[in-house]
Amino acid sequence: SPWRLLAREQVNSGSEGAPLFHLAFAPAQGEMPPWQAGDLVQLEVPTDRSRPRDYSIASISQDGELHLLVRQERHPDGSLGAASGVLTQTLPVGGSLLLRIHSHSNFRLGDNAQRPLLLIGNGSGLAGLRALLRERERRRECQNWLMYGERHSLWDRPYRADLERWEQEGVLERLDLVFSRDQAERKYVQHRLLQTSEAVMEWIERGAAIY
Repeated sequence: SPWRLLAREQVNSGSEGAPLFHLAFAPAQGEMPPWQAGDLVQLEVPTDRSRPRDYSIASISQDGELHLLVRQERHPDGSLGAASGVLTQTLPVGGSLLLRIHSHSNFRLGDNAQRPLLLIGNGSGLAGLRALLRERERRRECQNWLMYGERHSLWDRPYRADLERWEQEGVLERLDLVFSRDQAERKYVQHRLLQTSEAVMEWIERGAAIY
């Protein structure tokens, strides 16, 4: 069904990486359909209708908007990716696209709703983890540890306000941010996992689910 683009904002201006955008959508007609944290949205690409693209939803239905976090792709010849180009550049704010929500049972909370969560991701992969944290905030479940990696702390901080608020309010029991290019030696999430291996094992012994 058609969904209208409400807002689009680049969230990594000045970054060495490809542009990263936050987008907000709402149904062009009717009420907001329900979905669960962890679910996906499927985009019908106007120039490639035979191959719909899936994106992790970065919000929960109670937010009243469907949020995406999309990296703009450019091919070697300079042309935009068929799907990311539409989302991040060619679709005007107020314009509409055909989207379909579909469940992603392996990434939903399900039986993990009351368990501690260890959430690990990088780049635009924060989208689905943000939705899980929004749901945990709604349920007042605060045993959450987010480990997230990007390039530079100065420019590559998507959803910074959310993460800082969740840390201050205790929704995030622990927040580890890893920026690979803030120092001469490249450091990534996998390095932080090794550095914090004792704490990781403690969380697993507490029954933590890993996403």
